[in-house]
Amino acid sequence: MEKKPPEDPSPFAMAGVGLELAITVGFFVYAGTYLDEYFQKSSLFTLLGLFFGFGLGFYSLIMKVRNLK
Repeated sequence: MEKKPPEDPSPFAMAGVGLELAITVGFFVYAGTYLDEYFQKSSLFTLLGLFFGFGLGFYSLIMKVRNLK
């Protein structure tokens, strides 16, 4: 049996990864803004949401890129 060379991922798959990162960050920033209003904090939860969303989204991006190899 011959091994086939790995195919290049489609550009749409890579666009989906970037979109997933943006949606993750946006969701956590929105949730942080809501929590800031609810608990009457200045921007504590918004910043936490930003960093947590970016970290989680970037981790997901790295894992998807690793699986492409």
